[in-house]
Amino acid sequence: MIAGLNDAVRTPRSFTIHFASPPADGPCEVRVVQERKGRSLATLSARLEQDGKLRALALGAFSPPWPAQEIAAGP
Repeated sequence: MIAGLNDAVRTPRSFTIHFASPPADGPCEVRVVQERKGRSLATLSARLEQDGKLRALALGAFSPPWPAQEIAAGP
């Protein structure tokens, strides 16, 4: 997904993967799709397919570093 985004400033912020079925030993194919790229957040998906079947689906969110937010002092 990092290579698919090709943006050194945007780093991974979240990543989830769901296995639809267990992959077997042998070749497989991974397809990465840039679902959306906004000003500060990019969302990508990746599909792991083997023998024409979906084996896993992943979602990732990428953004540049965010400035630290100041915590307001209480009364």
